Amino acid sequence: MKTSRLTLFSPILILAIGIIGGCSDDDLTGRAKDLGGGCVPIPTPGPTLFLDDAEDNDASDWLVNTYPLTTVSPGTNCTNFAFDLTGGNGTHRSGVSKPLGGIQPTSLSFWVKVEALPGPGEMYAYFRLTDASNNDAIWFYATDSGIGMLSFDTGLKYLVPTYSANTWYYVQMININWVLHTFDYYLDGTLINSNTPFYKAAVTDAQTLYLYNYTNGTTWFDEIRLYP
Repeated sequence: MKTSRLTLFSPILILAIGIIGGCSDDDLTGRAKDLGGGCVPIPTPGPTLFLDDAEDNDASDWLVNTYPLTTVSPGTNCTNFAFDLTGGNGTHRSGVSKPLGGIQPTSLSFWVKVEALPGPGEMYAYFRLTDASNNDAIWFYATDSGIGMLSFDTGLKYLVPTYSANTWYYVQMININWVLHTFDYYLDGTLINSNTPFYKAAVTDAQTLYLYNYTNGTTWFDEIRLYP
């Protein structure tokens, strides 16, 4: 399901779950979450400035640079589909992109899973929000050093050093402040770093969302949501 219209709900923190299948979900009243014995409804997130949850089994409206998105089943969080991004050639922004039109989300969330852990020099799972000059506010990626955020201006990395292949992780950037150029980074509902600086402090809005792998690999994304 893709939408740029506002739908009712507010972001919440939830724990990530592993690879999930065979669950039902209700797109009208809420997602469901596998707690080891079945799917338990949780409140539906919203309103959204941007939403693509892959549930229409269609990735054709993403702009392709070199490596396209495809859909796979099942998705995470008891959904039917997720996005598969396979490829990477050592250049940035070689996957797909989505124009956003200069929005200023105050929070965002998505699920991500890598097929294999990156080795030295390998980098997967890029999720980048950029302005019209391709300067980044948000720079998320997975490396052999960990999974998380990078700030060019400070030269610091905000990474969770230990993570697993073939495991879904729930990523959130909360309290995105477009004046102070900071946000709070959560992974699996746990605060990793508060007041995390933007990749480039001069960025004042989000024009484009990029998904890609820098080096050849496979990453799955799901439930991509940007909130006002």
